[in-house]
Amino acid sequence: MRQADIREPAPASIATEPGPCRICGHAGPHPAYQVPEMLYATREIFPYFLCADCGCLQIAAIPGDLGRYYPSHYYSFAPVGHGNAWRRFKDRLEWKRDRFAFDGAGLIGRLLQMALPEVALPKLAKVKPDRDARILEVGSGSGRALYFLADNGFRHVAGVDPFIAETVRYPNGLVIHKQDILQTEGKWDVILFNHSLEHIPDNLATLRKAADLLSDGGTCIVEVPTVSSWAWRHYGIHWASLDAPRHIYLHSLESFGILAERAGLRVAETQYNSNPWQFWASDNYLRGVTHMALRGPGESLGYRLRRGAGFVSQYLRARRLDRQGQGDAVAFYLRKP
Repeated sequence: MRQADIREPAPASIATEPGPCRICGHAGPHPAYQVPEMLYATREIFPYFLCADCGCLQIAAIPGDLGRYYPSHYYSFAPVGHGNAWRRFKDRLEWKRDRFAFDGAGLIGRLLQMALPEVALPKLAKVKPDRDARILEVGSGSGRALYFLADNGFRHVAGVDPFIAETVRYPNGLVIHKQDILQTEGKWDVILFNHSLEHIPDNLATLRKAADLLSDGGTCIVEVPTVSSWAWRHYGIHWASLDAPRHIYLHSLESFGILAERAGLRVAETQYNSNPWQFWASDNYLRGVTHMALRGPGESLGYRLRRGAGFVSQYLRARRLDRQGQGDAVAFYLRKP
């Protein structure tokens, strides 16, 4: 049966979708939702359905050409280690933040981590990899977290992402390959999916491949947005982390457990990791204000100041939801049985 904490949000579903669920196979019918694209303000509508059994929210029909929804200026493709003076200044600040995210050092880094969190490095730090650990990030974009590791003595790190323009080779030895995990070989001590599994059409084949690539005693870390959250129940189709159509799956705790078991992995630990962004972005989506309007060059100084003034309360609210097991993102630490 579906988890008690996965309830249909407001607005209520407007149709039923026959399924079947691509995670548990349940035939349906399932509650269905019409979700607009809001990141790039196209407002194109995509049907989703919420599995009536395992609670996984998923797009009804996967677009045939997903690449067109990842333009060259997609946020995770931002270059690392070069650019104009402003970009280099931001890189220096982000290095301080990343240092704190990985090893807890630096007051400036602590403040930056609160305001603009780096979410991959704390998860890697939790498994305490040594400098010889083989670390693979799946869906790495330009590879900012991996770049930090390569600059700090980690010799065997790599990334894969099928949507980058071309394979990237950095001076510090890091390589980000233009490919998906199914084309990847070798054995890896840590495999990281940092908000990438939700973008991948075949979750089961992907996690089975991860299990095959994982070394004995290794850890696969998967962080995804989750419908086992206050944000989904409160905002419904206006929840910013729904991100249609790029997010193909929004897992519940139950649906991810089913997926991991089918892939030959066990969930050793879970950790909620809310982002304060969920509140201000979703509140604006609810009013019809798109992400481009929020972050684009036309964003007003007044809006920036109002957003900044509410940051502390949003940060504390996110941490409270995490403690209650209701955060909008959750990390799963997976190992072989």
